[in-house]
Amino acid sequence: QALHQKAYPELYKTNSSSKNSDKQKEHRALIGNREEQISSIILDVKQGSNKSISRKEAEAMLDSIQDYSGSYYSEIRDAYNNPDASPRLVQAMNNVDSYIRGAVKWEGTTYRGINVSRETANKILSDPTIDMLGPASWSSSENIAQRFSIGAESVRMVFVLDRKSTRL
Repeated sequence: QALHQKAYPELYKTNSSSKNSDKQKEHRALIGNREEQISSIILDVKQGSNKSISRKEAEAMLDSIQDYSGSYYSEIRDAYNNPDASPRLVQAMNNVDSYIRGAVKWEGTTYRGINVSRETANKILSDPTIDMLGPASWSSSENIAQRFSIGAESVRMVFVLDRKSTRL
């Protein structure tokens, strides 16, 4: 990363003008110890959807989010497009989706950076809709999205989503 930062210093500037709502600043599902994380998931879902979930459901969501954010990312992501995926991966996928659907929604502009071949870029640009093939990482920082668009492929793309609504 240090070499990357030297090559692209403009991408590592922080954006101090982030305009997160109070709801978004309180969105802390992966901060703190396990007990705090479970409590945060319960609160996130309550604030985002006005639904109460059990501690057991929150624990399952947390475990799946941690798996998806860690060593099982590829397997869980592949389960979105594999009708023969193992029940464990399908359950993890459903837990991640349940959290995303229930939690507080982001308000404001977000960015997603990808690095793709020219052929894939042409397909994306020729279609009015884009299927991310499962959950996709978005950032409130354009610089972070720019970093994710750097890679071995020939085309860097950054998507911009301006979201005013708190509901999907």
